[in-house]
Amino acid sequence: MNDISKTIGWAKWSFNPIVGCANNCQEFQCYAEAMNRRFKWIDQWNRPEFFEKRLQEPYKKKKGAKIFVGSMSDIFSEGVHQNWIYEILKVVNENPQHLFMFLSKRPMKYKNYQWPGNCMLGTTITSNKDFDRVQWLIRSTSHTLCPLFVSLEPILGPVDRFDFNNYYSSYSLDLLIIGAETGPGARIPDRDWLKTINHPNIYYKHNILKHFPDLINK
Repeated sequence: MNDISKTIGWAKWSFNPIVGCANNCQEFQCYAEAMNRRFKWIDQWNRPEFFEKRLQEPYKKKKGAKIFVGSMSDIFSEGVHQNWIYEILKVVNENPQHLFMFLSKRPMKYKNYQWPGNCMLGTTITSNKDFDRVQWLIRSTSHTLCPLFVSLEPILGPVDRFDFNNYYSSYSLDLLIIGAETGPGARIPDRDWLKTINHPNIYYKHNILKHFPDLINK
């Protein structure tokens, strides 16, 4: 596992037993795919691979921490075998000292699994066009007691269709993460997009604070 407290910021460790993603995102540059081109962990990014030995990593961390599961993948993308996910959930069950944070662009798949209480389930959106993902997140986790979160990263347009404050009070949306696009040619967010966002627990990533340093993480 890698310490991401100074990079991603909203978790202490990243946990990547699966590397690769077949989501084929077109609207922004995928930082994980760019890193794979540099370090060559797997040959084909759109064909996820399972690194079974990495399943032992959370057991070595005795002090409880927030762990981001899948910073180098979307573990619910095509090409990910269901048995891999079951293996990850076994690790989660056996390490109750940690909070495991799952983030996916396919939140409808959360409904297919039993989630231990030490999980936090989230989805990624970039603008109003992803409104259905938040709805799917809420619908697909109704059988759990897990807290929920939404990551607006990179934020690429208005999100005024979303009443995040209402989601917070009604559906246990406990955390909102906001970040900007990174990499060559990255687009700068419009400050007006942020004015419509109202939530009591917002985490602004360093990549958006560099554009708007007056924003404050509570």
